Amino acid sequence: MDIKHEIKDKVLIISVEGELISPQALDTDKKIIALIEKEKKERVIVDLSRVDFIDSTGLGILVSIRLYCKKNRILFATVGVNEKIKRTFTVTEMTTFLNIHDSIDKLL
Repeated sequence: MDIKHEIKDKVLIISVEGELISPQALDTDKKIIALIEKEKKERVIVDLSRVDFIDSTGLGILVSIRLYCKKNRILFATVGVNEKIKRTFTVTEMTTFLNIHDSIDKLL
């Protein structure tokens, strides 16, 4: 799993690539939260367009990041969610909580 980031129009965009699964994804939430703290932006977008699969660990990571953002008044959104992952979010009733959008361009 690989994590990259960029700043675009004062928005922190975090791109995740690979599978958000245990054990590879352990501590990923801590790494991403540390990045959010370092960059100090008011908006964060997590791009999941290169994530092939997500398990409960990956879902927990996204929830942790979302809760951190909410607590710190940082706007949070996810983009690029494939159909398989979207079904997981729907079944777990996380679609609204994770603020899913189709593309980054609509959020900038």
